[in-house]
Amino acid sequence: MAMYEFGFLGWCKDKSHDKVWGWIVLGDARTSYNFWGRRGATLTWKRYDAAGAPLDRLKREKVAKGYREVPLDAIEQQTPGFTDEFERNFTMARLMNKFHGEV
Repeated sequence: MAMYEFGFLGWCKDKSHDKVWGWIVLGDARTSYNFWGRRGATLTWKRYDAAGAPLDRLKREKVAKGYREVPLDAIEQQTPGFTDEFERNFTMARLMNKFHGEV
């Protein structure tokens, strides 16, 4: 797949959390897709029409809460198959038009 770029990929891992949060931008750069959830579980997705809309502000909030920016291969090393599952999850969200806050 890989027709997207990560605007941010954050990982929060401590005693009680193992979550990812971030966003991707598709090739056209007009739409951003925010994602979040537990690593290894189905992610929640939200679509933003303007690339980067409120995401920079949300990124600062997440970093303040303990999310650190990581390269995709770091998560892939911890969870082999993460990238494939991430792409399947995103594809299904788009096919089924299942985005948080949209009817």
